[in-house]
Amino acid sequence: MVLMKKPILLNRNFLIILAFLFFGSSFITNAQNSPEAINYQAVARNIDGEPLSNIDLEIEVGIIQGLINNPAVYSEIHSVTTDDFGLFALKIGEGAPLSGDFSQINWGLISLT
Repeated sequence: MVLMKKPILLNRNFLIILAFLFFGSSFITNAQNSPEAINYQAVARNIDGEPLSNIDLEIEVGIIQGLINNPAVYSEIHSVTTDDFGLFALKIGEGAPLSGDFSQINWGLISLT
């Protein structure tokens, strides 16, 4: 008589936990790093809500930590041109700096609450 071992079946919950530990720990580690840039896009509109089509704009962007009335830890300006629908896109961190240093922002201090 030949005895065969039962194959070890991994519990589904165990696999989920294992996947979270593997992927989650790498996400948490990467979340502490400073991003090179943040993609941003918007539609420029006039006071009546109509798109501002095919015009040149200067957009100032600021990063504020803590309360809304705190001063910006970083600000920059972008020159953009809208498309037919008023859409423009920019990368925060790649504009002309006005104050602060984008690479020195402590992203660990930013709270989403």
